[in-house]
Amino acid sequence: MKTDDEMYQSLLSRWEDYKDNKRKNTTRIILVPAAVLGVCFAFWVAGNVNRIVKTGDSDHSIVPAASSENKEKDTVDPETRKLKKAIDPEKATKDDIFYMMLNSVDYYDKVSGRFIHKSYRSEYYDEVVFQTCLSETSSYTDYRIYRNNVNEEKIIAGTAECESENARYCDGESFISVYPKDKTWEYINNEIIPLTKVVHVPDQDRITEKNGIVGYAYEIDPTNVMMSDVCLFPQEYAFGFLHDRSLWEVEQITDYQDRKCYVIKGTASESYGGQMNVSSFEFLVDTATGVLMRYDGYDENGKLRDFMHTDNIRFEEKAEEVTALPANITEEYSSVGDHIPADSYIETDENAIDYDALLEPYRTAFDEFNKSHGTTYGFMSDEQLELHKMDKQQYLKEIAEFYSKMSIAEFYDYLENAYREDIKNSEMMNNNGGISNEKE
Repeated sequence: MKTDDEMYQSLLSRWEDYKDNKRKNTTRIILVPAAVLGVCFAFWVAGNVNRIVKTGDSDHSIVPAASSENKEKDTVDPETRKLKKAIDPEKATKDDIFYMMLNSVDYYDKVSGRFIHKSYRSEYYDEVVFQTCLSETSSYTDYRIYRNNVNEEKIIAGTAECESENARYCDGESFISVYPKDKTWEYINNEIIPLTKVVHVPDQDRITEKNGIVGYAYEIDPTNVMMSDVCLFPQEYAFGFLHDRSLWEVEQITDYQDRKCYVIKGTASESYGGQMNVSSFEFLVDTATGVLMRYDGYDENGKLRDFMHTDNIRFEEKAEEVTALPANITEEYSSVGDHIPADSYIETDENAIDYDALLEPYRTAFDEFNKSHGTTYGFMSDEQLELHKMDKQQYLKEIAEFYSKMSIAEFYDYLENAYREDIKNSEMMNNNGGISNEKE
């Protein structure tokens, strides 16, 4: 177990590690079971998570993959890139569908639309409106979060008030994130993923097994669209739900949003479905691209627990043009780095910043997350700071600087991912009598 000092020193690096994983800038190998021990979150965990589920066979314990530096021949050249052509749907096998979903970005260049996502693990609805052109490395995402006191119909109708909004504009040269509610913006250029960064993983190398440990190789995502992994590039859902071919069947081919789609119904594995309280599922998969057009996950009583529903999905010449960054937005809004609320200062000779006030929105987020997830996450108390001989002002300063890199929307996403990792770690400790065996 890490010492208190080691645990505290890990705080400031956690967010960057998390962002790196989200960017998927290198091919990833996902191994099960988890190879991590202890709590390494960017906040103090005052108690144990009291809801434990089994580690899934598509869990997200990330270990470094083989370096892509020697694989230049396998990277994508946008100028010579040719889209793959899907097999005749009437002749497609389960393997054909599985690998098309794992390689969906090879089957289209332009796509636009919207999807709404609701996870059993979260009290929030996610709405994503998007346009992207892979060959031009241009994209637009309008990502909104809603509380669960609304419903999908209100979100679609535009009558629901969102909790937060993040609009992202990528033109291949710059990537800017705009927060309309806060009237702030920031550069996120280090998140641009052009096609030239994509290193193809051969189908036969997508799933490996060594010493009883199953590994899943994920390709990086060049769509530059937030949450694209639940729709446009559904690698996790393919690995998680379709890996075991005996658990699902193609029921029929149907028309959905003017697209031919496979209707797939199946039973979720205990390990993967258990993470989402899903016992059975239904997919609608575009037969031409492998894009997931609709997903519904049901519990053992047939109640909808987890879903992703798309709307107005259009490809190639029918796709909407990518929305450009509004003119003068960077002049009209404040830069995130420069934005400090007016009431965040203590009027002293040194004009010291009131870091306590800066952290208040994150305390509220902690409270809301704890209520919905049965957790006890939060900042260190005065008693804990005294116990570990830590200066409170310095602690608040470092934590405030740490969290200022995140919008509230990103913070909720971060908490959700941290919560899932804590579940895995707790399960590992239960299975191993409190001792984790690290796997390389």
